[in-house]
Amino acid sequence: SMFFKLFTFAPLIIILFVNRQRIKQKRDKIILKQNSEIIKLKLEKAKNKIELFTNKIQEKNKIITQLEEDYNKIKDSTEKKELYSKIQELTKMKILSDDDWKEYKLLFSEVYFNFFVKLEENYNFLTEGEKRQIILTKLGFTRKDTADILGISIHAVKKARQRLAKKLDLEDGSKLDNFVESFVN
Repeated sequence: SMFFKLFTFAPLIIILFVNRQRIKQKRDKIILKQNSEIIKLKLEKAKNKIELFTNKIQEKNKIITQLEEDYNKIKDSTEKKELYSKIQELTKMKILSDDDWKEYKLLFSEVYFNFFVKLEENYNFLTEGEKRQIILTKLGFTRKDTADILGISIHAVKKARQRLAKKLDLEDGSKLDNFVESFVN
């Protein structure tokens, strides 16, 4: 009689256990999918913030460049002095400030989360300026764009990239683009 009860209830218990496992797996799958969607949304939001931040800096740079061109066209010295003071004021905004850099770096790390970790693990000897060069290269900025964002000459960007390439044991500055693009994708 005991054997009969055990024989009768054992399959029922097994069926209940298997069914409970299936329900748990379905629930876990739904939670995983929801978490994946949340991560995708956060990543997209961070990418949009980087793009907006970059566009804001590029827009400032366009205004400054236009003002500089206007300044060079003006003959009157009084107008030139007024415009020159405005250009000087705007030029201060042209350079990526420390606060801008911190914000940009934070946004960048949200999009390319392993990038800084791997950079620090493998190249902890790099300066903040060299890291800026790497990030701006990773984001696809040209030398001119980088020069505008950092408020330096194109020649200075070229030299900085050459020195960085040498520091990373790369042949030359042109290899830096390939290195950065392949680094932690």
